[in-house]
Amino acid sequence: MGQRKKSIEVSDRKSKINPSYDELQNVIIEMHVDAMNAFKTIGTQKRTILKLEAEIIQMGKDFENFKNEHASLKQEIFATPSKESPTTDIPKSSNEDINVGVSPNSQSILIGFGFVS
Repeated sequence: MGQRKKSIEVSDRKSKINPSYDELQNVIIEMHVDAMNAFKTIGTQKRTILKLEAEIIQMGKDFENFKNEHASLKQEIFATPSKESPTTDIPKSSNEDINVGVSPNSQSILIGFGFVS
């Protein structure tokens, strides 16, 4: 048994829309112009996004370079001195090696520091 197709009838009570060919053509042209403007805007936004992404990638590379440079400089500063690079030993003082005395001829105070290397 086959199914019956339902027929839909448009009542006369509803207003009928019967646009002319020129009206349809104008609407389609207007929609086309709107779509082209939207595509141009999307293209511009896409180029902006790609440019910003490239800048972010470059900034990430620059950051990694700075981080590596900082690490190498930090390593150079705090590395143990080698025979190839001469260093200056700064004497260390201890509280036990400080001598304080008063000169008998004047009223000045003499302070002497004993340095331990």
